[in-house]
Amino acid sequence: MLSHPFLLLILGLVPAVLLVLVFWPDIGLIQRIRCSRRSLKILAEDALKTILSEKLEGRRIYVDNLADALRCQEKKFSDLIQFLGNSKWLEIEQGEITLTDEGREYAYFLLRAHRLYEHWLAEKTGYAEKEWHERAEHIEHFLTAEDVQNLAAELHFPTRDPHGDPIPTPDGVVGRPKWKYLTDLEAGTMALIEHIEDEPQGLFASITEAGFYPGMHLKVIEKQGEGLLLDVEGERKFLDKMLAGQFSVVEIDEEEASIELGGEPLSTLNPGEDAVILRFQPQIRGVERRRLMDFGLLPGTEIQVEMRSPGGDPTAYRIRDSLLALRENQTRYIRVKRQGEASGNV
Repeated sequence: MLSHPFLLLILGLVPAVLLVLVFWPDIGLIQRIRCSRRSLKILAEDALKTILSEKLEGRRIYVDNLADALRCQEKKFSDLIQFLGNSKWLEIEQGEITLTDEGREYAYFLLRAHRLYEHWLAEKTGYAEKEWHERAEHIEHFLTAEDVQNLAAELHFPTRDPHGDPIPTPDGVVGRPKWKYLTDLEAGTMALIEHIEDEPQGLFASITEAGFYPGMHLKVIEKQGEGLLLDVEGERKFLDKMLAGQFSVVEIDEEEASIELGGEPLSTLNPGEDAVILRFQPQIRGVERRRLMDFGLLPGTEIQVEMRSPGGDPTAYRIRDSLLALRENQTRYIRVKRQGEASGNV
């Protein structure tokens, strides 16, 4: 018969085991229900995009790899392969999957729809950055060719999504940027973040919470066994190897970086000091950017620090005879020059 302490231990483990079985991302019941509820058409479109992404990275993809990527039950995946074969979107030879011309065209359309919609969420809505990818993953399946063209026109035909990924043209042309992985840089190298991989979502959420974004300048101070010590626009940050592997960068020299950065964050000014606004950094975008511009924060505008709240945040600023309270998580991304004339672009 089980002893009382041992029985308590077993009973204590049951809730944890149930949580794993229900919520675990790859094998949990929730994930499998989501997969089972996806129509074969939506699942097939997810498969096409997955295959195209692997091909764009120069990698081969096999049936087993696709099954792992889509995380579906065996019966559902078997139905999917039959559906794809009947649709004439792909060919399978000795387990390796290749896209037909028709399948490749459709996959490029889905990728274009996804990245344009992410760009629209970033520029036109107030959704948090960590939500863009998942929302685009859903809506891409319901956008028509006309919808996608209208999105592109509304956004003035962008060439990159908010993560830095190239957006395919209507003809399926994707630029191949000459990026390097952040982990490949040597100590002392200056770089510009061009792209941050948005999958897995857990890693991407950690990166955004740490304040990284495409367009940010950094310098590798030291390569350590477990990661990189960085100077990120004047602030020291540490990235472990797993997170650093999500970054693609281009090398730049320090003079180029100083010209592009210019000025200093508005948050560094003290009460009684004034400055001229140069520009917003890329992290201020969409609804927030438009709201700040409506308040009069434009390039060339003079701004004075009036007072700080007792807790240190927010701070009151005077702009054209009006007082405006701004928080540090906004003013750290507004570049200003303390004296002299300045100009810049929002």
